[in-house]
Amino acid sequence: MNKMQALLATIALLFGINGGSFADFNDGLVAYEKRDYKAAFDEFKPLAEQGDAGAQAKLGKMYLIGLGVDKDEAKGIEWYLKAAEHDSDAQFWLGRVYDGWFYNDNKKAMKWYRKAAEQNHAKAQFHLGKKYKESPLKNIKKSIVWFKKASDNGFNDANLALSIIYLDEQTESSVEIINKTKGIALLEKYIKDGELLFGGLEFVILSKAYYPGNITKASHHARTFFNHKSYGKEDVDTLTKNSKTDPFEMFLLKEYNLFIKDSKKPSLILTCSLYLDDNKLRDKNLLVDFKNKTVDGWKAKITDSEISFTQTEGLNVLINRLTGSYLAYIYNNPTHISGDCMQYTDKKF
Repeated sequence: MNKMQALLATIALLFGINGGSFADFNDGLVAYEKRDYKAAFDEFKPLAEQGDAGAQAKLGKMYLIGLGVDKDEAKGIEWYLKAAEHDSDAQFWLGRVYDGWFYNDNKKAMKWYRKAAEQNHAKAQFHLGKKYKESPLKNIKKSIVWFKKASDNGFNDANLALSIIYLDEQTESSVEIINKTKGIALLEKYIKDGELLFGGLEFVILSKAYYPGNITKASHHARTFFNHKSYGKEDVDTLTKNSKTDPFEMFLLKEYNLFIKDSKKPSLILTCSLYLDDNKLRDKNLLVDFKNKTVDGWKAKITDSEISFTQTEGLNVLINRLTGSYLAYIYNNPTHISGDCMQYTDKKF
């Protein structure tokens, strides 16, 4: 008997499980993933009848939807209930069944979400938080409690939900709940770690959170939104319907117009001579692109022997080495760069 066989045998002895059921359940999962639902059903059915919670939950879903078997909602609920006696994931899915997936029964949905949530099921905790955020069960403080638990368990969507509450995006939070610092931190974490459920509108929320206290960051996030999936004028118009009376919407519309203006600025190519190690001169291009803005500016200092870079206010230059040329991206005050490029050495930075 090898180590794996010995491990399976030990598990079987401890939990009273037939070691062969592991392989059968896995075979069922493989068939299910391949959409061979009839074969998957045939693998899960005997396991479910032996009390395997995972197989019971699978049968519950297959009966509810009609995958590999005739649709039968009553049998689907029956198998989910059997699985829910031992399995928090089945409890969560029963909550979903009653939370609009098949039926609309708030009381039953809350019952099953809570059972799973109390066993640290992150998705159940998140959905319980959502239920407390909605009428007729609305209780923002309880909603925060469950969203925090889901966040602590690594469910990133909870960070977005919490940020919306702390930033009072839906004008429902009381004064003692609103907390911009927490809201910004959670929203930035959500954007960094996950997919954007709102299709990029998260950047507008973040821009608004920074406005007017930090105009630089508010502008940065607004422009990130404009770049994201190429939002057009109609999208911006929808977001700025009250721009004549709302200061942030006025700011957003102004930033969009500046963004469009900057994107149309032409690029200027300066030809420079590059001094190679063998002292042979060769033409290279120093690209000056007015359209790109970077953080922490750099000003180029060119002499007859080298090119060096120092930070300066009012000028942002980012130097990258690309195929033997230096690309200089300049923003704000391009007149600081001379039109005459001197000779310089092939120095790495």
